[in-house]
Amino acid sequence: MQDLIEQYQDTEFSMLSICVQSHRKVAQRYVDSAMIEDKALFPVGYDGADIFKTMHGNSLPMTFIIDRNRQVRFRHREFKIGMEKQFAREIEILLDEPDESL
Repeated sequence: MQDLIEQYQDTEFSMLSICVQSHRKVAQRYVDSAMIEDKALFPVGYDGADIFKTMHGNSLPMTFIIDRNRQVRFRHREFKIGMEKQFAREIEILLDEPDESL
């Protein structure tokens, strides 16, 4: 995922991780273990409002790729090594779409 962040750092793309662990301390240990030089690879939030359920999440990890209009356009119910290529294609599709807010 770090490769995607670096690849698209000069675009409108951004990444956010939502932690759905019910035990915040357990989740924080995981986040801490994934940090590099005391810095998270991307922002991490905690789902205290059941956003995961609202978005029909039913497995972990789950990836949502959301467009400029805040619509879920792509949804992945698992993560396997190599899926970054598929994520990159989907991100490119969204970045190539015209920004209708201009």
